[in-house]
Amino acid sequence: MSSPEWRNLERILKKVGYGSVFDLPIEHGMPRLDRELRYRKSEMLNPCNSKRTGPKEGDGLRDARFVNLIRICEMQGDVVITMLEVQDGLPHRIETEGSIRLL
Repeated sequence: MSSPEWRNLERILKKVGYGSVFDLPIEHGMPRLDRELRYRKSEMLNPCNSKRTGPKEGDGLRDARFVNLIRICEMQGDVVITMLEVQDGLPHRIETEGSIRLL
């Protein structure tokens, strides 16, 4: 579960912080990060007064949201995550796109 691909995706999501990543290809249940990813970032203009600073370094892949993302990608195999919403540097919601062939 802590392969280099997932660690690199964790770093990307931390850079996005709040927003969305688009058109992330998944092959054999693993993210393909060999090209640039498009993202949309949201910034809080009036942040709340909470002291929360986001996840601690290294906690991301063990977070339940990341565990669920990895599980879903492994189950779906070859798909494209058309949109991955990010909150506080962690995956929040995904939309996937794939193809189905009836035999």
